[in-house]
Amino acid sequence: MPWVVLLVDLLPSTHRSAHWDVAWGGFDLALALLLVSVGVAAWRRSAWLEGAATAAATLLLVDGWFDVLTSSGNAELALALVMALFVEVPMALLCLYLARSAERRLAYASGANRGFDESRTQDGASRAAASNVAPWSARARTSSSRATVKAPVRRSA
Repeated sequence: MPWVVLLVDLLPSTHRSAHWDVAWGGFDLALALLLVSVGVAAWRRSAWLEGAATAAATLLLVDGWFDVLTSSGNAELALALVMALFVEVPMALLCLYLARSAERRLAYASGANRGFDESRTQDGASRAAASNVAPWSARARTSSSRATVKAPVRRSA
């Protein structure tokens, strides 16, 4: 990443912007809308939660980074550090936790954690799958509906 070294060397350390307030206001509005979408997706247990929470975590970390680096004066720097350490970074970690939990929940629901494709077993599918009962549910694990799942059939090339 030599371009990073080049940017650090070539870019000025200060820059004036005519629309600084609009840029930060727009960024904060986008972040707020994204956080609302994370809340709605979590409440509805939506598949969108993973992406929205990851995007929100990214924007929270970027917000904290730029707040700290663009602060001018000791009081502003202290406030930016407190906000970053006690608000933005913890919220970003929470969003990443939500995203990871959503990923695991979706993987579990899709059966990706079972380790094999039931359609490739010798008997085709378990009784639980045939009766439209999720194989990981409590009903599928009871003795009355327990199915014998055989090892996957290996096909030679």
